[in-house]
Amino acid sequence: GVFAFSSEGSPKDAVVSFWLEASADRAWAEALLAEAFATMHGYLVCESRPIVAPGPVQPGDRSAGASQITCIAARDDLTHAEFVARWQGEFCAAAIECQDTMAYVRNEVVRPLTDDAPDWWAIVEETFPLAALTDPEVFYDAVGDPERLAANQARLFEAPATALCTSNPESFQEASVGGGHTGGNSGKT
Repeated sequence: GVFAFSSEGSPKDAVVSFWLEASADRAWAEALLAEAFATMHGYLVCESRPIVAPGPVQPGDRSAGASQITCIAARDDLTHAEFVARWQGEFCAAAIECQDTMAYVRNEVVRPLTDDAPDWWAIVEETFPLAALTDPEVFYDAVGDPERLAANQARLFEAPATALCTSNPESFQEASVGGGHTGGNSGKT
């Protein structure tokens, strides 16, 4: 398979994102989510979009493709500044250059908003063509090019170790014909 998932933790029921004018005004949203989920974790994030999803997508509509959400913990030996420099440097460059990525949303965690939230330093949403779910050549942007496939795979396996705590990644993958990203995020719950 193309995707590898951590066996740590329980499966995610959902990932919800929404904009708020002030993170202190989130009680109504947390109350709604608490009706549906026994556990939830919220984060205030600073969002950037190195790759914006193509085509006009109306609010509430789904774009084509499949999204993967990855919650990232930093290596213990890195300061916050070192982590951000490595994550937004070589790691981000490798992700963009070595995958057939339709959208890339990078969320730097400012702080957790809920008690007992895991110590994530970043939350990333990547959107890929549906074919990338089953075809490594599509995922690694190397259709018909075995040498590029091998090079892109090697680079993507090496790049995370520069910044990430690779013993504790969690990924949530959503695969649907309707696909992925629906809009902006300033708070993740």
